[in-house]
Amino acid sequence: MLGGGRFFLESGFADLGQLNELLFDVAAWWQVDPFALAERGLDRLIEARDHAQRINKLRQEANDG
Repeated sequence: MLGGGRFFLESGFADLGQLNELLFDVAAWWQVDPFALAERGLDRLIEARDHAQRINKLRQEANDG
C-alpha cells in the first residue's frame, strides 16, 4: 500500500503516530484546524513546520539579544 512503510521513512517520519503528532503540533502553533491542515498535503505540513521553527528561532534570538 505505502511501499512497505518506506513512505514514512522517505518523508522523515518513523510511523503514522509521529506524523499525526507533528500535524497537531503545527496546527496548534499556527492556530489552525488540524483537519484542514491535513487536507493540504504532506509538503505543506513540512513547509509550515519549517517556517514555525524559523520564526521561533528568530524570536528566541531577539529575546536573548
